[in-house]
Amino acid sequence: MGALHLLPVRGTWVRRCFFMATGTVKWFDDAKGYGFISP
Repeated sequence: MGALHLLPVRGTWVRRCFFMATGTVKWFDDAKGYGFISP
């Protein structure tokens, strides 16, 4: 599993991956900035 977060950088949104993960994204919550990846 991995965690993705969206961070504002100078007026734009940048996706930041804290560690690499492979699999299928089951859901992602833009408001909270995280989701779930299944293998």
